[in-house]
Amino acid sequence: MTQKLTKAFTLVELSIVIVIIGLIIAGVTAGKGLVRQAQLRSITTDITKYTAAYNAFKIQYNAVPGDMKNASSYWTTTNGNGNGYVDSPENFSTWKHLELSKLIAGSYTGAIASGGYAVPGINVPKGAFNNSGYQIISQYAAGAIYGRGKTENGIRFGRSGTAYPAHMNAGVISPGNAYMIDQKSDDGLASRGNIIAAASNFLGSNGICVTGPYTGAAGSSNYIMTDTSDSSCVMQFWIGK
Repeated sequence: MTQKLTKAFTLVELSIVIVIIGLIIAGVTAGKGLVRQAQLRSITTDITKYTAAYNAFKIQYNAVPGDMKNASSYWTTTNGNGNGYVDSPENFSTWKHLELSKLIAGSYTGAIASGGYAVPGINVPKGAFNNSGYQIISQYAAGAIYGRGKTENGIRFGRSGTAYPAHMNAGVISPGNAYMIDQKSDDGLASRGNIIAAASNFLGSNGICVTGPYTGAAGSSNYIMTDTSDSSCVMQFWIGK
């Protein structure tokens, strides 16, 4: 009578399989980390690009893009009121004016979307994070945001939410990631300098993103590093008048 031999993995073979599985898991984890780092770097790259385009437009046309009161003399587009600030709906015309002047790539409608929304890739530039984008925001009253003592324009990075959806006011990154961007390019303070951050919709302090409301004084709020949610912080980059 012939005995059937049953083949099985040896301890060495099992060890090799376990090592391979570990390497695959490590590779996937590292890959996700690299993707996240690339996404974060893209924010700084995009802000630099759009700020340069904004300033180049001002030099070339002696006007703020979106606010330009004679834009229709150059292109088929909407004129602004010429007061030096990007009012609503000028914050959508901004991207159209920059597109038409060939200072940025892409095609934008220049108008607010149905329901009052900013739609990344349609009427505002798209960011690297899911459903994220960039919107021009003006501060009229000195001290309105963290006691900033002047009126100026800025670029806001966030998602289009349910409250003030035209302003990309919903959170898009964690406080830790916002701090990394702030610390590298500015002062690392959430409520002071040219880069600031606040909780979604800039509606006040609720233990999300920063320690205090955006109506507080400059330097009064810090990043809440224990908040790891990727939907906590909206960032704003001041670019001047």
